[in-house]
Amino acid sequence: MADDLGIRDVAEEKGVLWAGTDDGIVQISRDNGGNWTNVTPKDMPRFGLVNTIETSPHDAARAFLAVTAYRTDDYRPYIFRTDDYGRTWTLVSNGNGIPTNHFIRVVREDPVRKGLLYAGGEFGVYVSFNDGREWQSLQSNLPVTPVTDLVVSQGDLVLSTNGRSFWILDDMTPLRELAARPSQTASHLFQPRDSYRIRTSADEADDAYVFGACCVANARDIFTGARIERHQLGEDPPEGAIIYASFPRAPTEAVTLSILGAGDTIIRTVFDTGKNADGSPKIVAGLNRFNWDLRADPLGAGRQGGAPGPTVVPGRYQVRLTVGSRTETAPLTVQMDPRLTRVHVTTQDLQKQYDLLAQIKDAVSQIQRAATAVRERRARLTQPSPAAGNQEQVAALTALERELVGVAEGGRGGGRGGGGGRGGGPQPLLSEFTSLYNFVADSEDKPTAGASARWNELKKSLDEKLARVNAQTSSGGESKKHP
Repeated sequence: MADDLGIRDVAEEKGVLWAGTDDGIVQISRDNGGNWTNVTPKDMPRFGLVNTIETSPHDAARAFLAVTAYRTDDYRPYIFRTDDYGRTWTLVSNGNGIPTNHFIRVVREDPVRKGLLYAGGEFGVYVSFNDGREWQSLQSNLPVTPVTDLVVSQGDLVLSTNGRSFWILDDMTPLRELAARPSQTASHLFQPRDSYRIRTSADEADDAYVFGACCVANARDIFTGARIERHQLGEDPPEGAIIYASFPRAPTEAVTLSILGAGDTIIRTVFDTGKNADGSPKIVAGLNRFNWDLRADPLGAGRQGGAPGPTVVPGRYQVRLTVGSRTETAPLTVQMDPRLTRVHVTTQDLQKQYDLLAQIKDAVSQIQRAATAVRERRARLTQPSPAAGNQEQVAALTALERELVGVAEGGRGGGRGGGGGRGGGPQPLLSEFTSLYNFVADSEDKPTAGASARWNELKKSLDEKLARVNAQTSSGGESKKHP
């Protein structure tokens, strides 16, 4: 007597039920179990175990079987497909990509792209882009381990394994596009899926460990009941948007990835191998994954600049990939964090935050340009050595630089020593703007009334100092405006 291992209904057609047993029998009922028909494939291995029945999310007549026969020393992979309620079956794992000794426990069809199949077996996971006619490994960094089940959930492929925990392959979007367009002869930018402006635990991963490097816990949990060993923590997906691009070969031309906002203006250059090869990712032949953290270009540069740029407002953007002279663009939608909606934060609130951060960012750039002009003017006055009549002006320029950016050791601006910072008088204007920037950026809401008032105070001070810079650097017929 056969043991029934499972019954699977068909969501696309009411009353259709599939059943498989541990000795290789497959049956179907199309009247909600009133009558059953034996539809066992003719190529079913003797005493094969019907491990998985996958009903297609696209067609009620379509189903897949994953069968194992290793108990009878048959380690071949058995994946069957039917398109007519089991009247005929096709073996789609017959020496076409899955090794002949890698038996398969589970097969799933992608819920979005018909014919895109995933299979998990004793030694890993496989993918087929053409309805099982060909298979290839999808192992990537997954250890060689038995895959006991898999499911596509919210656009990700989730695996359970025998002894190696759960694994998630983020974002099936490029695989779905490859299934629709399998031939790629040139570089290709895949359309990214929607991304959410959301803060996750990835930020916390950069913080210092609580109670030592071994673990993380609530500081108020004095009995360490909430302690989690670091090696037990999973790895979070990257913050922001995941962007995929494929290359037929490793490119030798410059490659640039940019994000475009309204009016096709560049709000962020994610990387540019032509200008900053060392800071760019290594691009290889095949599929490459990049990450945009949903921020605009960083704030300024130097010791007190270089802060991350403001997080963009939910809305529509464009991703632009340039390889040599060839350019591709793809739309990207940034969605609102649904948790913010529940506390009545609106897109307009986040736009106000972004606008203020952009104004602060522009002010920081003005300060840095003004400081550069001050240094250049002072250098001309002191070369080869300061003239007697220039000493007063040099001292005034040095004082002005200190007010703008502080003066580090050696007389260079950008530090907190030499009259700006801890114990040395007022903070330089750059520090004040940077502090305000960090305060506003740390929120997920519109700027507070206090932050707006502080901006107005600092902007007034900046206008006054820029006027002094223009006056100091315009002497001697060298007029420079610093708006």
